[in-house]
Amino acid sequence: MSTLKDLAEAFQALSNENRLKILNQLREPHGYNEIMLAPTRDQDPHGSPNRTISRQAVRKHIKKLAEHDLVAPTNHEGNKNQYVVNHARLFALFEQARNLASNEPTIPPQRYTLDLQDPHPPPAPTKPHLALAKGVQEGRTFPLDQETTLIGRDSNADVPLTYDAFTSTRHARILKQDDTHLLHDLPENKNGTTLNWRPLKKGATAPLTPGDAIGIGRSLLIYRA
Repeated sequence: MSTLKDLAEAFQALSNENRLKILNQLREPHGYNEIMLAPTRDQDPHGSPNRTISRQAVRKHIKKLAEHDLVAPTNHEGNKNQYVVNHARLFALFEQARNLASNEPTIPPQRYTLDLQDPHPPPAPTKPHLALAKGVQEGRTFPLDQETTLIGRDSNADVPLTYDAFTSTRHARILKQDDTHLLHDLPENKNGTTLNWRPLKKGATAPLTPGDAIGIGRSLLIYRA
C-alpha cells in the first residue's frame, strides 16, 4: 500500500495538464515521437493551431510519470522505447485517495451538486451477466453464458479486472448450474472474495441471487439474471 507521502508525490506528478493529456494518449503504447501534444494556454497564449510541444518536453513529462510508476515501458511489437499507462497503479492511488473521502468533517462543508458527465449508461443485457459497479469502466457487463466464468487480473480471464492490483490473476469463478449460478472462491487468490460484503471461506461456493454484490479485490460486480 502506498504511503501518504507517496500519494502526495504521485498526485504532484499528475498536477500538470500536459502529463494528464499524455496519460490519455498512453492508453495504447506510444513512443516519444508518436505523442503529439499542443501546448497549454500558459505556454502558448496565442494558441497557434499547428504548434506542438517538443519531443524533449514530452520525454521529460514521461520520465516524471515513470518515476512514480504511473506509466511503464513496454516491448510492444519489439519496441522498447514505447510506454503505456499503468492502470493498476492509478487505480490503487485513487483508491487510497478515495479512503480519505470517508473521513467525515466535524463541520458540514458547503453543499453543491456537480453535473454528471454520462447520465445515460447503456441498457443492461437481458441474459444473466455481471455488471461492474465499482472499478474502471463502471457499467461494463460480462455475460454468464458459459459453464464456468473466470474472474481475475489475467487479461485472458472472462471477467478481466486487469487494472485492480488487489485482485489475483485467477481469483474466482462463476459456475452455471441449470438455471442458476454459483460463486466459487479460488483458494489460491490472495485477498479473498466477498458476497454481499461478507467474506467467503477459502475455496467455498455460494449460490447467487439477482442483485448480489460480489467483491473481488477493490472491484465490485453485481449479479443480474
